[in-house]
Amino acid sequence: MRGSLVAWNCNNEVMIGDVKGMSYSRLGKTGVRQVGDDEWRWGTADRDFHVEIGNWFSTGSLTIFIKMPIARREKVGAAELRIGAIERPQPDYTLTDRRMGSREVGQFSIQLPRWKFSNLASSGQNLYVVGLDAAGNVIRSVRLDPTLLVRGEQAKRLAREGLVEKIRNFHQLCGPEYEGDQDIVIT
Repeated sequence: MRGSLVAWNCNNEVMIGDVKGMSYSRLGKTGVRQVGDDEWRWGTADRDFHVEIGNWFSTGSLTIFIKMPIARREKVGAAELRIGAIERPQPDYTLTDRRMGSREVGQFSIQLPRWKFSNLASSGQNLYVVGLDAAGNVIRSVRLDPTLLVRGEQAKRLAREGLVEKIRNFHQLCGPEYEGDQDIVIT
C-alpha cells in the first residue's frame, strides 16, 4: 500500500532544432515550489568521440563533456576547445582538460563562463572541441555551432514558461510522489 502524498514532480522539455531545454520543479503537496532548476544541452559525435555542451543548474558557466569508448580512451591525452584553425593549439589553458592520470575513465570536461563562450562565438571564428593524442595531434574533432548559447537560453526559457503553465494545473499535469516511492538502494 502506498503512503501519503508528499510532493508533486513537474517537468517540461522543449526542443529548438537540436538543442533541448528542460525545466523541473518539486512542489509540496499543496503545490508550493520546494526546489527546481532549468537547463539546456546539445550533443553530437565524431564516430566514437561524443561531445555534449550545456548549462546545468542555473550556473553562469557552460560545461563541455567529452566521452570516448574504452578502445579510444588509451589514445586520447587531452580534450581542448580550439578557436579558428583546428590544427592551431590552444594557448588558453583554461580551455584544455588533460587527465593524464585518469585517462582510463574516458571522460573530459571543460568549463567556461557563458560570457566567454558568447565572446568566442561572436568572434566570427570557428569553434572546435578536439581530442588530442599524447603528442598533441588532433585525432577527433567536433565543430560547435556559434548559435548554441542563444538557442540554448531560448530553449531553457521556453521550457520554464511551459513549466509555469503546468504548475498552474499541477493536480492534472504533474506526477504525484508518495511516501515510500523513493528508490531503495541496496549496498
